[in-house]
Amino acid sequence: MSRLFEPDDVFHDGELAVQERDGSKDSVGRFGYRMVRPFMPDQHRDFFEMLPFVVVGMIDEAGQPWATFASGKPGFI
Repeated sequence: MSRLFEPDDVFHDGELAVQERDGSKDSVGRFGYRMVRPFMPDQHRDFFEMLPFVVVGMIDEAGQPWATFASGKPGFI
């Protein structure tokens, strides 16, 4: 199987630092590229379309992370 991404392309610097600290970087790097893809499978699209909410995350101007929910009738996404 060819890789879509290299391990360092899949995870951001913070994730790589945690993996390095807990000793999992090599093992996670071997399969992480299979979990992160440049597309969304149809079954995932169908699932997310049925949800009445979505979690939204962002970083503000000061670098503070924020998360919230947006909701509506299934299909609003």
